[in-house]
This record gives sequence, structure tokens and C-alpha cells, in this order.
Amino acid sequence: MFLCMERREGEQNREGKVWYALAFALQLGFLIVVPIGGFLLLGAWIDRHLHTSPLFLLGGAVGGVFLTAREVRDLLVILLQDAQRK
Repeated sequence: MFLCMERREGEQNREGKVWYALAFALQLGFLIVVPIGGFLLLGAWIDRHLHTSPLFLLGGAVGGVFLTAREVRDLLVILLQDAQRK
């Protein structure tokens, strides 16, 4: 009986790790796509209205990359701190 319960707990632990990894991957994907895409769209919109193509588009790309790098760094710091506690 106890052996069966230990096996179930081990399976639940592995399943929890899989869900944790999936959530991390999705969060990382959104952290990369949303800021870069948003800044690119905003830059393109500003360029269209001010007729300054490609000035704000390139600025949006650079801004999105810097914001993404900062957000990914912050996420990794939290993840590493969490791993050290365990």
C-alpha cells in the first residue's frame, strides 16, 4: 500500500515539474514576443503618421529588444533564486 502511494507521489512530482517547465516556456515566449512585437507595431504606426519611415520602426525594434533582455534577465534571476532555496 505505501509503495503504491510513494509511486503516485513521484508521478505527481514529475507531472508538476512538467507543468512548471511548460509554464516557464510560455512565459518566456510571451516575454520575448509581446514587447518586441508591440514596439515594432507602435513604431510602424508612428512612422506612418509622421512619415518618418523607418526611424521609429528601428527605434521600436531596439527598444523592444532591450526591454525583452531586461525582462528575461529578471525572470532568470527569480528562477535561480528559487532553485537555490530548494
